Amino acid sequence: MSKSSSGSLHSLDVALGARIRLRRTELGLSQTQLGALVGVAFQQIQKYESGANRVSFSRLATIARALCCCIADIVTPFDGAETSSIFSRYVGKLGEPGAADLLEAYCSFVRASIGAPF
Repeated sequence: MSKSSSGSLHSLDVALGARIRLRRTELGLSQTQLGALVGVAFQQIQKYESGANRVSFSRLATIARALCCCIADIVTPFDGAETSSIFSRYVGKLGEPGAADLLEAYCSFVRASIGAPF
């Protein structure tokens, strides 16, 4: 398990998982599909995305390749350069149950309201 000394999930693992989930959903991939591309079961993808399990560097490289992006695209916000930004503070919240659905609903609303891609 990816737990901090207080016994809770480590915020960086949760944030990394949220970035993986965000990219996976951008591509329209299910956890099962990503798992097949990476060579793990969908349950393992669930654990990575929730931050329950840490992603090793070699697995991160495989996931990035499967998500058609660079490792830097996934980890750059967490390299310490942007730790005080709003983005860094809230991206971890995407791992909360229903957060991705809420964000998608918001994007759909904005697209419909302005009539443009978002």
